[in-house]
Amino acid sequence: MSSRLDLEVGLSTDRRTAHEIVRETLRYAILRGQLAGGTRLVLADVAADLGMSVTPVREAMRDLATEGLVHLDPHRGAVVSSVGSDQLEEIVALRLLLEVDLAQHAARSATGEVLIAARPLYDEMLNAPDPATWATLNRDFHLTLYSAAARPREFEMVRSLVDASMLFVDVAQHERANRELANDDHRRLLELFAERDDIGVGELMREHVTIPLSVRTKTTTPG
Repeated sequence: MSSRLDLEVGLSTDRRTAHEIVRETLRYAILRGQLAGGTRLVLADVAADLGMSVTPVREAMRDLATEGLVHLDPHRGAVVSSVGSDQLEEIVALRLLLEVDLAQHAARSATGEVLIAARPLYDEMLNAPDPATWATLNRDFHLTLYSAAARPREFEMVRSLVDASMLFVDVAQHERANRELANDDHRRLLELFAERDDIGVGELMREHVTIPLSVRTKTTTPG
């Protein structure tokens, strides 16, 4: 690795296991560009940098491989994934099929508790200090809303796609216009969920998931 890892990632380590701390530290380092695509992650080196044993590091790398942020190569070990436009197009196509449907189901079943849990994440995104933090909050915001759908199999498939797109989301959010556009969408999503407007949620999500592909023309939304 070209630079030393540390735990100063701006994420709370309270009540987190060693495995979770390592996973979030590595995820944050990848998303903020400290660990570039193609970087080899050596178990012993990562463990030494973070002051951890190799066991939680190995578990964290498996999780990140599931998310698509790391590739487990049988010869080279763990390697940070690179962004590819062909992969992005495939992920967006799948998200359009599954995530829009899940979001609509969630909107129809949304509870006050789900909205209370999602709103602080939205507020944090407005003041996120960097794209990596924003991308992580964005993931948690959407999955919190989708939990209202009570469709566990579809939720797991969508979570996998959201995780796999985090690199692309992070790249997109380096453009301020993209981040502002996404934040406007999130504000509107909260309003539509509060109204249980599944039709409106579907229309918005069909545009929202394509943000990493291009910057949409920004239009004024009511309210």
